[in-house]
Amino acid sequence: MWFLRKKQKNSDNTDSGVLAQNLRKVAPYVYKFNLFLSLFRESVEIIFKIARNFNIYSSTFSTSYEEFSATISEISRRTSEINQRMARLRDEISHYDKLLKSKIDFIIRSLERIRFLSDSINELLDIYKGISGSFSEIEDIAEQINLLALNATIEAARAGEHGKGFAVVAEEVRKLAGRTSHISKESKSKLQRLTEFVNKMREEINLISSFANELLQELRNIDNYFSIIKESSEKATEDLSSISSAVEEQNISAKEIEKRAFEIARISSELLNIIQSLESVSIKLKTIRID
Repeated sequence: MWFLRKKQKNSDNTDSGVLAQNLRKVAPYVYKFNLFLSLFRESVEIIFKIARNFNIYSSTFSTSYEEFSATISEISRRTSEINQRMARLRDEISHYDKLLKSKIDFIIRSLERIRFLSDSINELLDIYKGISGSFSEIEDIAEQINLLALNATIEAARAGEHGKGFAVVAEEVRKLAGRTSHISKESKSKLQRLTEFVNKMREEINLISSFANELLQELRNIDNYFSIIKESSEKATEDLSSISSAVEEQNISAKEIEKRAFEIARISSELLNIIQSLESVSIKLKTIRID
């Protein structure tokens, strides 16, 4: 009985020794496994934080880029509207420029007519001046005839009975000379008034001509301004077209980037879900420890 107990004790000691020996062999692996679990949990926590921040940043980036894309689209729309308005403005400028040129041509033709009229009035005044001189000569001749008729009447009176017939003729000639002088003076007076009227008309025509020349110069200045505005509007339209093309290209790129940003956000969300699953596994692994 004692022998059996001793044998059993020796057997237990042998098993314990083998177990201890095996445990000593396994101990480094257990240590490494526990270390791996610890590092794995820490890595999962770090990755989870990074993924969560990345998800937040990607969501924020997607939202910001969505707003940026909307802003680009609005800029593109406004640029297109401005381009259309500039096109309408350019058409209106061209229309008014043509209208202004037609007015300038009309004023130039009117000035030519005014110059022709002024030259005609000057010729008319020269004619009036010549007529007035003729009336003066007629008056002088009538005065001389009147004197001759008066002398003839005196001589006829001296002739007595023989000069009566001649005296009657001389008297009639004197009356005609007086009437001619009177008519000549009246005609000369009327011609003088007519000359004054024509002179006033010439002055008015000169004023109109001066005003028309000033207006023509102003219209030409305005036409030059229109030309400058037209050139500027055409240059602005070209610049707007370039800007519109650039904005449109940027809009296309923005939409593509926005699409990629949403794709990144989706992948980020899926990655976060996967890491959350790993975190759950890590939490469960915290309860596992091999001593």
